[in-house]
Amino acid sequence: PLLIFFGIATFYSRPTLVGRKNVLRVCFVDAHLSDIPEPVQMIRVKSEFQRSPFTHHLTAQSLFSVCETLSGKKPETVLLSVRGHRFQFGRVLSPERGARVPQAVGLIISWLAA
Repeated sequence: PLLIFFGIATFYSRPTLVGRKNVLRVCFVDAHLSDIPEPVQMIRVKSEFQRSPFTHHLTAQSLFSVCETLSGKKPETVLLSVRGHRFQFGRVLSPERGARVPQAVGLIISWLAA
């Protein structure tokens, strides 16, 4: 089984889901700013606590570390990041972000097939 979380924040209230013995893969999907050159990227997430100057901020690596500590499990985990353009609450993707959906889905399908 695969767990996909859209936005790291959606995972905060459900960290024990990763600890289920049948979860083999986890994919975090989130937005990034323009300081990352690729419009869409997928990276492997390693369990590593990272300090942050903000009390409300956890990286995917830190979140995965918390899950590993709580559950003792370490499923294969990736972070799929798509460049964001407008960070307002809404139910519709911006045209720029919507145009990147096929590439993002393609990366997930390739990862699952590997």
